[in-house]
Amino acid sequence: MADDSGIEVDALGGRPGPRSARFSGETATDDENLRAMIQALAGVPSGGRSARYRCVAAVAWPDGRAIHAEGVCEGA
Repeated sequence: MADDSGIEVDALGGRPGPRSARFSGETATDDENLRAMIQALAGVPSGGRSARYRCVAAVAWPDGRAIHAEGVCEGA
């Protein structure tokens, strides 16, 4: 079983994606990541800041069966 999630920002080419928690470094806090995101979007007009939160989970069995599910919440 595995899962990952993250924020995908269109103006950043889909980054940070699953690296959202480490966007500004391996030990970054939520506040540091938020500041890094705001800095990365400097100069991008508000209309160009579309983003979404995506989560994907997968389960695989030893016999080779596998399933996955994905959920997306679009930003406003």
